[in-house]
Amino acid sequence: MAILLSTPNLRAWYDESWTKRESDTTIFWQAVFNEHFPAGQYLFAIQVPSVSSEKRANGALFRRVVGQPRQIVMLWLEAKHAHEVAEAVDEEVLDAATLYFNGLLDDDTTDEVFVMSAIGPTFRLWLVKKDASLEPFHGNAKQNDKPQYLDAKTEAASTVFFDMVPTVLGKE
Repeated sequence: MAILLSTPNLRAWYDESWTKRESDTTIFWQAVFNEHFPAGQYLFAIQVPSVSSEKRANGALFRRVVGQPRQIVMLWLEAKHAHEVAEAVDEEVLDAATLYFNGLLDDDTTDEVFVMSAIGPTFRLWLVKKDASLEPFHGNAKQNDKPQYLDAKTEAASTVFFDMVPTVLGKE
């Protein structure tokens, strides 16, 4: 079975992501996505895209398809420091998806998009539909529930993350 923390560097960034600095969380998740999505065709970028408002997502996973004029957004990430409450991150990830659907973040929106809310090195994956509801990829449907977040170093987290990969990649 593939594991999420597959390199010494990922394990070191994992340890650092338990701080009260949001930047440590964002760096950890950027490293995870860059490790597990092949370079060239995929890019995980932080603090993108910028819009005229103050709203932004901590990160986005993009896929470049040869012959297409623009990259495709595969997943949005909202990350908070390890001591944040789930309500704040769940609210912001839904907000990012709403901006996406309203065309403020991407001109080529779909009817649904995957989002990931992260609190330090713990995460939850969601599918958001145009009706602006969060549907969990794992766990129960309750929002703002920190115990539903999976610790990246656990086997359960690796299973969910790698189960998510082909599902997200199937969204084009």
